Amino acid sequence: MATRRQKIMTLISGYLSNITVANGYKTTVASVHHWKAKAEPKANSTILNLKDELQEYTTERREALHITIEVACKTSTNYTTITNLFQDIHKCLEDNLANIKSALSNCGTVYIENLEDAIVDISTETDAETIEGYVSIILTHRITEKTDVDETSY
Repeated sequence: MATRRQKIMTLISGYLSNITVANGYKTTVASVHHWKAKAEPKANSTILNLKDELQEYTTERREALHITIEVACKTSTNYTTITNLFQDIHKCLEDNLANIKSALSNCGTVYIENLEDAIVDISTETDAETIEGYVSIILTHRITEKTDVDETSY
């Protein structure tokens, strides 16, 4: 059986892979990876790389999962594309917050308290045609007394 952490990452990965112009977004994500060593897009594409880095617990039975979404694009309009992609990621997570809450209710999660996001860095790397950045989010939810603490680590 999948842990809550695995279930959260699978859900978020699935929702982010639906970012396409056909689905009403400004960009199309070519692929979504989980813990790929280096996110390197092919020509005229954008990719996301998810890293669930830290999981914290409080005495109030709250779990907080820190997730970094690495973004990389290689297009003729890199800056516009990555800016639109950050907006699409935010919209996707906000639009699917209720679905995440609903899906996690089977795992003992009562509700998700907050979904924070911040565009932290945008920088060009060695390849002048590729632009990279990342979004950091903290997904916090309360667990019931009957639910075991998910101590999965990677």
